[in-house]
Amino acid sequence: MEYQPQDNYNGNYYPEGEQYEYEETTDSTVKGLKIVVAALIIVLIVVGFLFWNRVRMDNRDAEMMKVEMDTLRSQLGTVQEDLNEMSFTNDSLNKDLLVQRGKADSLMEALTKEKRYRYSVVKKYEKELGTLRAAMKGFVRQIDSLNRVNQKLTGENISYRKQLANYKTRVESAEETASELQTKVNRGSVVKARAITMKQLNKRNKPANNAKSTRTLEVSFVLAANELANPGQRSVYVSIVDPNGAIISSSNKTIQIDSKTVPYTDSRDVDYTGSDLPVSVYCHGESFDAGKYTIMVYMDGFMIGSTDIIIKK
Repeated sequence: MEYQPQDNYNGNYYPEGEQYEYEETTDSTVKGLKIVVAALIIVLIVVGFLFWNRVRMDNRDAEMMKVEMDTLRSQLGTVQEDLNEMSFTNDSLNKDLLVQRGKADSLMEALTKEKRYRYSVVKKYEKELGTLRAAMKGFVRQIDSLNRVNQKLTGENISYRKQLANYKTRVESAEETASELQTKVNRGSVVKARAITMKQLNKRNKPANNAKSTRTLEVSFVLAANELANPGQRSVYVSIVDPNGAIISSSNKTIQIDSKTVPYTDSRDVDYTGSDLPVSVYCHGESFDAGKYTIMVYMDGFMIGSTDIIIKK
C-alpha cells in the first residue's frame, strides 16, 4: 500500500505563516537591543564628559587655592618681620609680643607643610592671619601711645628744668618748692636704655642662626637723649639671665643697685653727652642653650632697661 501524503502538508514543520511571524519578532528584538546599547553609549559619553569637566574644574580650583596659599605665606612673612622688629621695655608687652611671634612661627610652619588646597582651608588660614594682624596693630598702637607718653615726659622735664632755674634766683622765698622740683628733676634725669636687642655671633663673629653655633652674644641698645642728665663718662652694665635662671658671667662681677648687690655679665665705659648714644656690649662663652634670655641694663645705680629675647635651637 502506497503512502499518500496529506493534502495540507507544505514541506515545513510549522504551520503555514508561523515561521514569518517568528522572524519578524527576532528582528524587532535586535532592533530594540541596538537602541538600548546606543542609549547606554550616549549616557556613558555624557557621564564621562561631566566627570572629566568636574576633574578639570577641581584642578583649576586647586591651582587657584595654591596661589592663595602662596599669597598667604608671603603676607605672613611680612607680619613675622614686623613682629621681630618690635621691642618693648615693658615686660608684660614683651611677653605678649613673644606669644604672637610664636603663633606666627607656628602658622608659617603649618602653611609650609599644608598640601590641602581647598577653599575652606584657605579661609581658615586667612582668619588666623587676620588675628595676627589685629594683634600687631595693637602693638603699633601701644608703641604710638608710649611715644606720646615719652614726648609728654620730655616736655615735662624741660618745663621742670626751666622752673628750677627760675626758683633758684628766689631760694629764700621758695626753698621748699625748689626742693620738690629738684626731686622731680632727679627722677627725670635718669637715662633710659631703649631698643634693646641681642645678636648671636659664631666663632668667626658672623651672625649665627642657632644656639649650637653661637659663641658670642652682642647686646645693643640706645642710651636715650635726656637734657636733664649730666653729661660725662658713664659705666654701663649688662646682666644676661640664661634659660636656666643663671647670670651669664665669666667671674663674680657685682654692682650696687638700690643698696643691693647685683651680679652682672659685662660692662662698658661710654661718654654720654645727653643725646641718643648707641651702645653694644659683648658676652663671650663656650656654648649657649636655646630658650628665653632676660637682658637687664644698669647705669648710675638704676636699672634703665630690660627685655626678653628667644634664642632658637
